[in-house]
Amino acid sequence: MEGLKGAVKDALNVEMGFTPAGTREGLQEQVYEVVSKVVQQRQDEFGEEFLRFLQYRYLATIDGLWKDHLLGMDHLRQGIGLRGYGQKDPKQEYKKEGYEGFMQMLSTISHQFVGQLMRVQSRNAAEETARLQRQMAQKAAQAHEGRADAEGRPQQEAAAPSRQAAPPPRQAAQREGPRVGRNDPCPCGSGKKYKKCHGAGEATA
Repeated sequence: MEGLKGAVKDALNVEMGFTPAGTREGLQEQVYEVVSKVVQQRQDEFGEEFLRFLQYRYLATIDGLWKDHLLGMDHLRQGIGLRGYGQKDPKQEYKKEGYEGFMQMLSTISHQFVGQLMRVQSRNAAEETARLQRQMAQKAAQAHEGRADAEGRPQQEAAAPSRQAAPPPRQAAQREGPRVGRNDPCPCGSGKKYKKCHGAGEATA
């Protein structure tokens, strides 16, 4: 019973006393009644503002733990192939551990949310709700910008080559006058072969 009292105190932030002869269902009912009274008192005091705060707090808890779960699944996927060395099917092991991780995430969501609910200070409920609204709006805007950048970048890269002007076509050089063979006498009258006189400069060019 002392251990149960400590667990209830840690998880729900309430002091309770239990009778040793109580059944499991009876103890659960006692805890539920105490917690329900606390939540009802805060709801009566702050009305819809408190319920709105709970909604944003619940969504924020799900958002954070879901990201952690996806990161854990990615790490599991990277190393699951090593299970084959232990004569285990990596695909089946991935399904099994992925399911266990998902169920653990659901349990953690409930545990964290209820713990936060029982510890929140009611005087700051309105301020906390506004802060959570701003945080979620910022996250939504960042996610939208990330998607827009990812979608716009390939289109810009694909359109970039079309904006570059095509180089003008090269025109073949036209020779003036009759064609002179390389072994013919040079037209300049030097008496040398064309390839040894003026034709040497053309060969170099």
